[in-house]
Amino acid sequence: MSNAWVYGAVFAVACVMASSAEAKPREFAPGEIVPQGGGQFIKILQCGFREGKSYPECEVHAVENGRKSSQIFWWDQKQIVDAEQRAFAEDPSLRPAAPAPAPRAPAQPSPKPEAAAPGANAACPRTPYGGPVSGATSASADLFKRKVADNYTMKTRDPYWYGVTFESFSVGEPIKNTVSNQPGIGAVRVNNGAPPNATMYPVTSRHVVCEGAPTSSERYRVQSKYLCFVSRDNEWTCGGDGAPKITPLP
Repeated sequence: MSNAWVYGAVFAVACVMASSAEAKPREFAPGEIVPQGGGQFIKILQCGFREGKSYPECEVHAVENGRKSSQIFWWDQKQIVDAEQRAFAEDPSLRPAAPAPAPRAPAQPSPKPEAAAPGANAACPRTPYGGPVSGATSASADLFKRKVADNYTMKTRDPYWYGVTFESFSVGEPIKNTVSNQPGIGAVRVNNGAPPNATMYPVTSRHVVCEGAPTSSERYRVQSKYLCFVSRDNEWTCGGDGAPKITPLP
């Protein structure tokens, strides 16, 4: 894949950006393949706020004919979302099916990996998508594990799936999403993704993610920090707090 395509794609994405009504932010999972229009795709490596940047970016691999190129670069996350929407408009079959709504109930212990179906890839046990959890549910480590795993499993598209295995997991003391005024910038929250003054729980997690397919799988270890809180939609969510460390595994 030539550099001309990369720079051309960036220019094309920037040209189609338009203002839209405020919506729930699009979250990307490491390893997710995202269509960008014109038959082009990228693979998400990690997303977060880089030093000196006031907006979230994602580190990505360009993908062509199902294979990652040698090119790794950072894109404004909003540009990626806008290009994805353009790709969906070009080819509606690229749009993933929405997960079936799950009843809102008190948090249960972290879902256990399901046994692989006959003929499936048993080396990558499936972790089921947990579904939304009401903000009225009490905070707990099991709840936060479930929501961290959901960041991956909500992207499941048949016949592919995700398996998430936690190696270590800790929850720190809660903090408030306070608002302060910074010279030259204005009002700034601790976390722009959470409602003002929301109670946030800092989480540190090391887990192994397996991207499963009927005959193959890809595994990588993720070391990351999260802030877990009740969103504006009155649902628990755990969003990334900084760039994760991702290590491919054999």
